[in-house]
Amino acid sequence: MTFQGLRVLVVDDDQSTQHFLHDLLCFWNFGEVEIASNGEEGIQKYRQFRPDLVLMDLEMPLKNGLDASCDIMKLDPHATILLITCAPNNTQAQQALEKGFVKVVIPKSFHFNQLETAIQEVLEKSKSHLTRYSGEGT
Repeated sequence: MTFQGLRVLVVDDDQSTQHFLHDLLCFWNFGEVEIASNGEEGIQKYRQFRPDLVLMDLEMPLKNGLDASCDIMKLDPHATILLITCAPNNTQAQQALEKGFVKVVIPKSFHFNQLETAIQEVLEKSKSHLTRYSGEGT
């Protein structure tokens, strides 16, 4: 799968993580990469930008990743959100998965290949879901 032309929103309060993910996603040829520094800003940017993918931190000021993911899913039930957190097994991360707010929880200590594979898998599932319901490919 190619990422060319796809739009991604990174929602993380840590500037070094923002820069790292921005550079990595650009290296992988994502079309556009937008950055938000907290959950509230992430929701606002989602409304404006309508990305194909959201990479969401869990612990942030103003609104955490669980609440922001919930709000984004209310705006767009087909949003594709990956949660990236230092504590992938904590209660909030598990709640986000169980409630369907996020597709995958990835530890912040991820390896490049782990993130790339997770992104490819969720985008493929998202693409097949959209194709199935839009009547394309029939």
